[in-house]
Amino acid sequence: FAADRPGTATFVGTATTDADADAVELSLPVLPFGLKRTKGSGGSIVGPGEGRAELTVPESANTAERSIRVSLAPSLAGALLVALDFLTSYPYGCTEQILSGFLPNVVVLQAMSQLKIAPTERLRLLDRQVSEGLRRLYDYQHDDGGWGWWRTDENHPFMTAYATYGLVETRKSGYQVESWRIRDGVFALQRMYAEYPRAVPDLKAYMAYVIALARATKVNGEALLGPYSGDYDQAGALNELWDARGRMSNYGRANLLLALDAAGDRRGGDLARELGEAAERKGDLAWWPAETDPLLEDYGDTSVEATALILKALAARDSKHPLLEPAARWLMLNRSYGRYWASTKQTAMALYGLLEYMRARGEGAAETTVDVFVNGQAAGTRTFTAADLTAPDPVILTAPATQGTNAIRIVKRGEGALYWSAEAHYFDRAGPLERTGSSALALVRTYAALSPVRAKDGRIVYRESPLSSSVAPGNLLLVRLTAAGSADWRYLMIEDPLPAGAEPIKQAQLYELEGDARSRWFRWYSERREYRDDRVVFFERDLRDGRMEFSYLLKVVTPGSFQAMPAQIAPMYVPDVHASSGVQSLVVVSPGAPGPDSRQVPR
Repeated sequence: FAADRPGTATFVGTATTDADADAVELSLPVLPFGLKRTKGSGGSIVGPGEGRAELTVPESANTAERSIRVSLAPSLAGALLVALDFLTSYPYGCTEQILSGFLPNVVVLQAMSQLKIAPTERLRLLDRQVSEGLRRLYDYQHDDGGWGWWRTDENHPFMTAYATYGLVETRKSGYQVESWRIRDGVFALQRMYAEYPRAVPDLKAYMAYVIALARATKVNGEALLGPYSGDYDQAGALNELWDARGRMSNYGRANLLLALDAAGDRRGGDLARELGEAAERKGDLAWWPAETDPLLEDYGDTSVEATALILKALAARDSKHPLLEPAARWLMLNRSYGRYWASTKQTAMALYGLLEYMRARGEGAAETTVDVFVNGQAAGTRTFTAADLTAPDPVILTAPATQGTNAIRIVKRGEGALYWSAEAHYFDRAGPLERTGSSALALVRTYAALSPVRAKDGRIVYRESPLSSSVAPGNLLLVRLTAAGSADWRYLMIEDPLPAGAEPIKQAQLYELEGDARSRWFRWYSERREYRDDRVVFFERDLRDGRMEFSYLLKVVTPGSFQAMPAQIAPMYVPDVHASSGVQSLVVVSPGAPGPDSRQVPR
């Protein structure tokens, strides 16, 4: 069989005898050939007006599946909901992603409930999301109260602060949280504030904010932390940070403002004025640039996060502050992927700021009609009324995408606001490595055959040899992924798609390679690896010495001709930096059987 288009292939098998019959049906996904890519843009329109975007689909995009998706929401709440969907459906779960997967749902839907606009179906799912999120977060907490990137790695101040913040906010929202976990998290954070060797003032400001928030929070009239909140000198820490604010980025000063306000420190008013004067302005937009991520000690522009947290602080202080609307408009315009921002962390931080803006300003709706055009062709018309405010889930329109520039035009008639986003979805067939940025990032994937041989002492070991033109069911393959680049890249994720005719072996340590007594699986470990139905994923904090190798085993299962899509590596929190390997072909022939159909898998 050879698939001629993407979608779902359904197989039906029947068995019949003179006395009985049975049947089984199996559905398998047929994926387009190429690397999945998304490009996006977004914005808002107040009153009658137009929004425009141009999204480029490269010549190498697979013609079998490429589309334009336009999202329309007559309220900010609707725009926030589609971003929540991205966070909830994100397929991986480090500490940050666990928090970003459920905490924004808690605070956004609680605020929408207060405004009487929360969708009932989402509210029904929220309790289960919170329960599962708390269970996973508890599992990741270390014995000393801290959290790392994953459950088994060392404590990190940001991960500990963000996890503690999430538990505090969840408890404030009325959910039951094990109070000792909050207390242990705060105590761990207080120790890290004094002892963490790489804590720059920006990072210490975020730690101070979470500590101040936890200390100030009361539940049912009682202090959340109980009568004893540790030996941490809060006044001394805030004085230290106040004196260091001139060395902080806008991101750090945003967190310092939140810390001062949480502690009831009057210097917050002075810092709010300083930040107001530091805003960049262009037309009806306002934002605060931040060139690196001091919270994760990482590269990558964090202007979105800095702007969102300053918006959060200013909106809580003054609902009529003149920079609120320009900052919110800038955030909505800078959604990197249409519905959401550059990462899970950035999207969550943006939502926290926009949520406070929504609380401060409230939501209103007026009748408006919207026409959407894609490449000059009408893609749909929608009319929104005040009744849509109580059902804020956005309207989604789709249209075919073409090679080259796709022009999207959104025409709004009537008063009120419209929040829109546009995305181009396609699969890129280009196979060569991609290098982006000033520091190279590269990934090479190789397949090798493994054959059992008997060592001199009688042990069975496995000998590596080049992969031949075909393999047989039951054969073992060694997959080697070699990543190279700057040792400064942080929080790396390597995704390796599997060929359909093979399955990964999870207990690879049981297979000893010839001449490698320690075994490759221990020599080249990773901070975390995950086995999924269609891929193996590795996570690594950095590229030590500029190079790392990851290996795993495949067992060949099904005869046929298969293609493994390129493996990819990317820093999780630095957008648009990635590299990919080439495509890997795998021909599987049963012993004694004729060769497989020579037709190529459709590209």
